[in-house]
Amino acid sequence: MSETPTRSAKTAKSGAQASGKKDGQRRGEILAVARRLFAERGFEATSIREIGEGAGILSGSLYYHFDTKEEMLHEIIKDHVFSLLKGYEKCAASAADPRTALEELIRFGITRLIDQREVHAIVVNERGYILRQPSFAYLDETWQEVFRTWYGVLREGVRAGVVREDLNLHLVLRMIMDSINATIVWYRPGGRYDVEEVVTTQIGILLNGLTTRKS
Repeated sequence: MSETPTRSAKTAKSGAQASGKKDGQRRGEILAVARRLFAERGFEATSIREIGEGAGILSGSLYYHFDTKEEMLHEIIKDHVFSLLKGYEKCAASAADPRTALEELIRFGITRLIDQREVHAIVVNERGYILRQPSFAYLDETWQEVFRTWYGVLREGVRAGVVREDLNLHLVLRMIMDSINATIVWYRPGGRYDVEEVVTTQIGILLNGLTTRKS
């Protein structure tokens, strides 16, 4: 007896879903290899063949999952920078006052970058390449939003008498971001310092120099 059309359709749909899930898992495995290699060697220095070898498949088979190496780079970094922006915006919006907001921004920035250190290393190290590619314009726009979020908190801090008004806030912000970004250069999970110690030290150094005595 032949299957009814409904049963055949359900079987086909189930098979397609299983295949899609398997393809998605394989895609994730390939991206994990590419992420590690891009962070260690650099995007332009890493070949498709090396990614294929790391993933245990022929380099030609990679094109079943990704059209180009650049598509892999997009997949690796876009979710990271978007979630980073959303996290910063949440910190700024939910804090009770500017000083608390600054503490939460620093805490989130450091913990997030340590948790995603490979991805953020790629973003920082490949900035020159990214800026030359029109397809990555959304990254610059996202960083501008990050900047505006931080700057808004600093400005509110000045208005509230919490942040020193004699400081150039653009320069302050650049130094804060550079300090946070530099964490991924030297920090090693399981090493001499735990994440909380890094966070509290950064908050102490940055805010004690930034805020007014009365705050």
